[in-house]
Amino acid sequence: MSADFNFVKKMGNIFKLYFDESSGQIYCCKYCYCHFTSEKNIVSTAFNGHFGKAYLVDLVLNVFEGTYKETEMSSGSYVVCDIFCVQCRDIVGWKYRKSYQIDQKYKEGKYVLEVTRIRQE
Repeated sequence: MSADFNFVKKMGNIFKLYFDESSGQIYCCKYCYCHFTSEKNIVSTAFNGHFGKAYLVDLVLNVFEGTYKETEMSSGSYVVCDIFCVQCRDIVGWKYRKSYQIDQKYKEGKYVLEVTRIRQE
């Protein structure tokens, strides 16, 4: 698996990655059921997204990143990018690349999944 991708791309085809049952509760795309993360990867369930409740997670599979941009959020300034499902291309959340506040550095490299865009499997 490439360091730049969290899905496998061979000869132009995308091969999705899956969590197994030992990972606990699995969270997937609301529309196409593509696996994104498991309960073991959830850092916090007390986040707010653009559409309401959201989860902060360490690892997300089967997404691709949009363009990075600087943005102002309620907890400070960040460099973030939107993340999209590799199968249906729906926006599912964002990734933190950089935090300008010392007390928010723990978010760097982590993902936020919008609860309205995912389902439990």
